[in-house]
Amino acid sequence: MFRTFIGIGSNSGDRLAAIQSAITMLSKTARPDRVVISSIYETEPFGYRNQAYFLNGVIEIATPLNPLETLRCLQRIERELGRKRGIKWGPRTIDLDILAIEGFECEKKELTVPHPGLAERRFVLVPFDEIAPCFVIARLNKTVRQLLNQTTDESQVNLYITSGALMKKLKEVTQ
Repeated sequence: MFRTFIGIGSNSGDRLAAIQSAITMLSKTARPDRVVISSIYETEPFGYRNQAYFLNGVIEIATPLNPLETLRCLQRIERELGRKRGIKWGPRTIDLDILAIEGFECEKKELTVPHPGLAERRFVLVPFDEIAPCFVIARLNKTVRQLLNQTTDESQVNLYITSGALMKKLKEVTQ
């Protein structure tokens, strides 16, 4: 099993519904043994600023899929939920990024793990810290909590919905 951390975000359309759909689809297609979901936070846009605020969170899964299979699974979910690639860091219905995989490092055109921008993105570090503060990020040799405490990113990250409330909504949708 690969212990995998995935960043999830949306700033177009019904943001929370897109996140819920992506989590549901991921739970079915990645065949995870375990799923842990952070709270969802409303965050300032990163990079390209002229757009709506995002909803962001982090999901931890234990999956039998290898890293490239997981990447393909995430890309398929993005396509099915209407993700269009346009402006770099621009608006999107859903965004799914592999942030880190326990015991795995990779630096290829198709996949870089850990995610190269992880340490500079408060919108990722806050929810990541919520579910795995002691997880050590490969190459950086620092825990998520250490990275959060050291980041220079001061962007707004505000609680939108707790993980418990999100899990309750997900159960209601799947019943």
